[in-house]
Amino acid sequence: MKTILYINNDIVKILQTKLRKGEISVIKNLEYQLDQGSVVNGVLININEIRQIIKTNVKILDKAIIVLNSSNIQIKKLEHPGLKGIKFNNYLKKEFFLPEDGSIIYGVTSRKEGKIYKSLFMGVPREFIQSYMDLFKEAGITIGRFEILQKGMANFVKSRKNLADQTFVLSLIEGNNLISVLIENGEYILTDRSRLMAEPYSDPFLDELLQKLSSMIQFNKSQKSTYEIESGYYVGLPADKFKRLQDKGEEINIGLNLIGFIGSSGLGQAALTHFCCYMGLMENKNDVDLLKNYKKQIKVDRKIQWGALAVAIALFIAAGAFAWIKTNNTKTEIENSNLVQRISSSTYSEKLTELSYKQSMITKIPVIKDELTIAIGSGINRKTFTSAKLTTILKAADKLVTISSLEEDGLTRTLTIKGLGTNEFSSSQFITKLNDTKLFSQVDYSGYISNGDNEYTFSVVCVLK
Repeated sequence: MKTILYINNDIVKILQTKLRKGEISVIKNLEYQLDQGSVVNGVLININEIRQIIKTNVKILDKAIIVLNSSNIQIKKLEHPGLKGIKFNNYLKKEFFLPEDGSIIYGVTSRKEGKIYKSLFMGVPREFIQSYMDLFKEAGITIGRFEILQKGMANFVKSRKNLADQTFVLSLIEGNNLISVLIENGEYILTDRSRLMAEPYSDPFLDELLQKLSSMIQFNKSQKSTYEIESGYYVGLPADKFKRLQDKGEEINIGLNLIGFIGSSGLGQAALTHFCCYMGLMENKNDVDLLKNYKKQIKVDRKIQWGALAVAIALFIAAGAFAWIKTNNTKTEIENSNLVQRISSSTYSEKLTELSYKQSMITKIPVIKDELTIAIGSGINRKTFTSAKLTTILKAADKLVTISSLEEDGLTRTLTIKGLGTNEFSSSQFITKLNDTKLFSQVDYSGYISNGDNEYTFSVVCVLK
């Protein structure tokens, strides 16, 4: 018997299940609707609300599988020659611009086909995992392991014999959120995340779904893939709405079979709606253990901290020895005491950091003024969007993304920020920093778009407080 916890922007879902001879049976299915803004892009905002849900289900959540879902999480298919050990790690660091500080917890699963290795990379910001670790530790619950949504969708495909060697788009609908995975010849290729603007299940909503499917088709053709998309599979649409989607697809001649996972499985309607929660049960082998990798990184950090402490102690002792010599030579005890304090205290390092920041900001003042002039010239309201707020946004963007445009809607108090990320993680990290500024009551980010030349464009809509 296994328990899965899945949290998205709208609900907390807890599933207790059994797996027998490949068949899944649901023992307990619990759903808790979340207040708007409690979870944003997988980040736990209203900890108190989620903590109460966790504590209410302490008994069944012990050693649960946690399903992670966020655009901050990266998953990408790689093809490369045989690489091992340090060479493989260096290849990953270069490919994904992985920081040296261990702030990204990652894992890779690989298999060999001829002379080429096919790998699936999964990277999660450590602070993202840490938030769940802290929450469960406080409740006295042991986490079983972490799994990633896209990997679950890929596992779901592999669990169905009729999908083997097929090329299609698998779309998961959760309220206004759409997550589409491109599968080519039965293999995961990429994920596209979108936030649909129309009322869920309305005709305009269904039109948006077909537009997103058309975009995936165009992407597949632009890449000149050997495999053409044959079908579009949907999870999360009621039967009557899916029938309407099929009709609309025929009206515009979409050219694909549209297939819904509705009532066609022994898993039951609840399981079909969020089948990704069963990801941990699709296969017993846990090929990427993010929890284990997280704990390894924590051990590395502790070694570094102990090493730094040893250096500090040695420095302090050296400072003391220097002080003894100086005192005996010059008898200036007061001067010596101040010297020891300066060497051993962290005050000066903090001051240096502060001065360095101020110096860097001085050099950026002309740039900030230019940005503000452009912003005001584009119609941004000075009263609601001040130079201080612009400075805060530019600070959040520093070294992560290049902001190309800022557009404000004075009536709705929304600010649209468009820009270019330095890598696959940078725009997501920028969004996290935007949330941390506390300038906005809501930040809507649907992910980045890659043009294949190490350019990652993004757009985020923020509601000013």
